[in-house]
Amino acid sequence: MTSNALPEFLRLDGRSTTLLLSLADGIPQVLHWGAKLAVDVDAATLLRLLERGATHASPTRPAPLALTPLAGSGFPGRPGLAAHRGGQDWAQYAVLTRVESSPGMLR
Repeated sequence: MTSNALPEFLRLDGRSTTLLLSLADGIPQVLHWGAKLAVDVDAATLLRLLERGATHASPTRPAPLALTPLAGSGFPGRPGLAAHRGGQDWAQYAVLTRVESSPGMLR
């Protein structure tokens, strides 16, 4: 199955583990990566649990816990991808534009 529109969430289940991603804004954000979740777990609720109130002198929107954290998306730590342009540093920013899978793989 190929689609130009991204699903809101992507869930991958193994025998005993689940990887649940939010694909908002084209940045895969980890909502859960660990013990297998029940089938009826609501991904939108997990996303809301990650929200936090604004604090003084902090970004209004925290950097997402992405699969590949990048400086261009606000991640303040060591980036998940390092590159340069002719020896000049730059802040990478990448977005997911398409998801492909075999039939029956995506929910």
